[in-house]
Amino acid sequence: MAKKSKPKAAPKKRKRAKSKRVGKLTPWTLLEGSHQFPGPDGGTCINEAAIVARGFEYRQVSGIDSMPDCFSPVISTFAMILNDNMGDDDRNKFLFPFVTRIAGTTDKLKAEVRRLDFILFERVKNTDEINDFDLLKIAAECCNYTNKKPEAAIKLYRTLAGKRTDQWVRQLLDTLIKVDVGDYDLPSEIAEAATHWEGFGHHKNFKKESSKTRKELAAAAESLANMYGPDWKFAVKVLDKAIKMGKHASVSDIKTINKRLRDYKEADRVDRVVGRASDNDSDDDE
Repeated sequence: MAKKSKPKAAPKKRKRAKSKRVGKLTPWTLLEGSHQFPGPDGGTCINEAAIVARGFEYRQVSGIDSMPDCFSPVISTFAMILNDNMGDDDRNKFLFPFVTRIAGTTDKLKAEVRRLDFILFERVKNTDEINDFDLLKIAAECCNYTNKKPEAAIKLYRTLAGKRTDQWVRQLLDTLIKVDVGDYDLPSEIAEAATHWEGFGHHKNFKKESSKTRKELAAAAESLANMYGPDWKFAVKVLDKAIKMGKHASVSDIKTINKRLRDYKEADRVDRVVGRASDNDSDDDE
C-alpha cells in the first residue's frame, strides 16, 4: 500500500525588512550668497550649512578655496551655483536635503571628471532647444567643413536623430567641435555645451590631481551649473546621481547633526543677547 505523502506546509511569509529612515533635520533656512555667521534661522548657503552639519568650525564660503578638502570640487560648486540661482522656496525645498551629503564626496580625478561629463550629458540629453532641423543643419555643416559627401551628412543626421543616450551626446558634441559653431545659427544651450566639451571633454586640462586641478574642476562645474534651471527638480536629481557616482558619506548620526545645527542657531541668539547686555552696561557707565 502506497504511503500517503504529507501535505506540504504553506510557505512562510517573508517579513519585509524595515528600511532605516534618516531622521528629520533641524530646520535651517538656506539663503543666496555667502554669510559671515549663521543666524537664528540658519541663514547660510548650502555649503556653509554642510560645514556645520559635518562638525567643522564655521567658515564663510565664497568659492572652492574656502571649501573643506573633503567637499568634492564638482559636487560642492555645482550645489553652490544651484543654491544661488534658485529662488528661496525652491532652494529650501529641493536643496536643503543635501546639507548632510556634500562632505565626504571628494574622489580621485577620474571620478570627478566622470561627474562633470554626467552633468553635461544630462543637460544636453534633456534639452528641448534642439530639434530635427537643427540636427540636419549640424550634420550638413560638419560634412561641408570636412569635405565629405552628402551621403555622409545623411548618415550623420540619422545617428544624431537617434535615441538620446550618452553615446548620442558624445557624437553630437564631437561633431560640433569639428566645425565653427559661430558660423551658423545654433541653439545657445547646445553651442555652450560644445564649448564646454571642447574645453574639458577630452580631459586635456585635468592631467594630475593638484590644487590647480581642483580649481579647474570647480570652474567647469560652475559653468555647467549655470546651464540648469528653472526645472530645479531635475537639477537636484542630477546632483543626487552625480554624488552617488563617486565617494559619498552615509548619514547615520542624525541626532549629532541636528545638535550641531541647533548649537549654531543658539550661539547666534546668545551672542545677540550678550551684545545687547554689554551695550546696556556701557550706557549705564555713561
